[in-house]
Amino acid sequence: MKFNFFNHLFYFLKYCRTFLAFAYFLILFGSSAYSRNEGDKDSVKTKFPEIVVTATKLNKSPGTEFSAYSTITKSELTKLVAVQVSDVLQFIPGVFIKNYGGMGGFKNLSLRGTTAKQTILMIDGIRINSTQNGMSDLSIIPIDMVNEIEIVRGGNSALFGANAIGGIVNLITRSSDTVSFITGKLNYGSYDDFHAAINSKFISLKGEIDGSLEYLSSKGNYKFHVTDFGESKILNRENADFENLSFSISLNSRPSDLNYSIKGIGRISDRGTPGAVTQNNVENAFARLKEKELIILGTSSLLINDNQIINLTSLFKVNDYHYKDPLLKWYSPNGLDEIFTNRDFQLSSKYSYKNQRLLTEFNIEGGYSDIRGNMLQPGIGNYKKRSSLGIAGRIENSFGIFNESDFTCQLGLRADIFSDAGNAVSPLVGIVYNTVSLPLKFRLNYAYNFRPPNFNEMYYLNYGTANLVPERSHSFNLGFSTGIISNTTIEMETFLISTKNQIISVPNSPVQWSARNYGEVQTKGLEIRLLSSLFEKIINFQLAYTLQEAIDKSSESPTYGMLIPYVPQELIAGSIDYNLQGFILGLNFQYSSYYYTLPGNSLNNLMPSYTILNAFVSKNVELSGTIIELRIDCNNLFDSQYSVVWKYPMPGRLIKGRISIKI
Repeated sequence: MKFNFFNHLFYFLKYCRTFLAFAYFLILFGSSAYSRNEGDKDSVKTKFPEIVVTATKLNKSPGTEFSAYSTITKSELTKLVAVQVSDVLQFIPGVFIKNYGGMGGFKNLSLRGTTAKQTILMIDGIRINSTQNGMSDLSIIPIDMVNEIEIVRGGNSALFGANAIGGIVNLITRSSDTVSFITGKLNYGSYDDFHAAINSKFISLKGEIDGSLEYLSSKGNYKFHVTDFGESKILNRENADFENLSFSISLNSRPSDLNYSIKGIGRISDRGTPGAVTQNNVENAFARLKEKELIILGTSSLLINDNQIINLTSLFKVNDYHYKDPLLKWYSPNGLDEIFTNRDFQLSSKYSYKNQRLLTEFNIEGGYSDIRGNMLQPGIGNYKKRSSLGIAGRIENSFGIFNESDFTCQLGLRADIFSDAGNAVSPLVGIVYNTVSLPLKFRLNYAYNFRPPNFNEMYYLNYGTANLVPERSHSFNLGFSTGIISNTTIEMETFLISTKNQIISVPNSPVQWSARNYGEVQTKGLEIRLLSSLFEKIINFQLAYTLQEAIDKSSESPTYGMLIPYVPQELIAGSIDYNLQGFILGLNFQYSSYYYTLPGNSLNNLMPSYTILNAFVSKNVELSGTIIELRIDCNNLFDSQYSVVWKYPMPGRLIKGRISIKI
């Protein structure tokens, strides 16, 4: 299926002209209001907080104060020498990465025991989840364009829309650097893992240009141990090679009353997709996946006056997907040859009003998606489309009981309509209490959330079910954070997520499954995060702990009361680094307790616990304004043999070197 950018762009404009007209109307309204209020000297001068100071504040997600909220800064990304987004997320409580192994293995995100389809991935506050499968593969997102990562844990559909049952991950791309720069990076390691990237930023009086070019590759032929009929053997992973070339470029206005940003992200990837290793044989030993993707993001904000602002966002995304496995002869004499093109369009506008105590937001969002492919149900043909409309509002108010404004509460409501996947109304309520005498904050949040079925669940050949309804979920969060200890932050959260109409795969025969609204799942848990810096940041330490339990609550299920597969009951991750005279020495680790890989909780499907220890040393040198970093990493220091997904072996010890130059 040929990739044609101009053809996709034509459809984008054709189907979104109504929303473009609405956005134009809002800009006219805002400009008019701005003109009327520019000379008004009696209005309350309560500005939106730091709306044009830094990229972080400009992109910060709404309502985060009421939820379990964490950030990963650019310095933390650098310390962890992240090559893929998944490398850093596992140091946040409640995060579990379902990793299929190696650089090219699929990496799906789970928050608080929910599925990857129940978590939203955003770029600069714009949702990019695929409507084909509902997920985003973290292995192919270019990490070098990311400046900061926000993680909001817990349901928030009233704020973020569909799929926000487990939470959201927002990748903030705009650099906070105030001077122009060019950075080049080279990483090379075991199994011919290679990563090269160039990043740049140019600043002028009229605006800024950010750009990145990134290349990832790996042979993926790492060794692993297997036991076959009591005999231990060492094998090489086969068909796990990986290549991914990506770029991003953005045009950003200089901070003013009218701000805008246009970003383009593109990538081409080619990888082998090996299956499970069973009795020394590799399933899908010749399967290949090729993808091409283009994303265009647009954001703008108009500051009408000190109290009013209008934000507009847009998304155009197209993905060409080609999967081929010549050994699947049951499908055809030539095997399986699967081709899809999925397009997504979004336009959203938000009006906000803030005075000294009250923040009011009104949002309207329109979407259009379609899919073309040769693996849709016979009654569908090779094409299916979906349109959606969402209308939302939120009120945030500060008031005092013990002091002037020690309480802040929010109320939110969102209504969504889908042309083929049902409707949903999602309320939200939250409250925050700030103590004055101590640096202590308490928060309580409740939300009723939803996830519509994706195209695969409704229309994929011999699997999809067209009459599925959205999943619905009640989400509760109670937590606190404190800085009562100097240079130390402690956060603790408890949560409960109860999901009904969960879409699961139900067997129709030994070789055929179908999607059904069948499941009811309850997840509850405790999360703790500790951040500390000692001796003026010479020593930095962080620890993340998760205790959780996901139970099948489907009343008619034979596995009622049993644990849900692939939800570890305990997750622990931590890191420590020591900084002295340009040298940084660091250690970090991840621990996962046991979990089951299939319903029924049979010991035959028990995945054992594992602990991974990583170490690094780096040295920064500055020469005539040029910063050079030299670094050596050793991942999986003790060469642990383990799997995250059943029969998908993970790499052993990995040694890699890095050089980075910033001009």
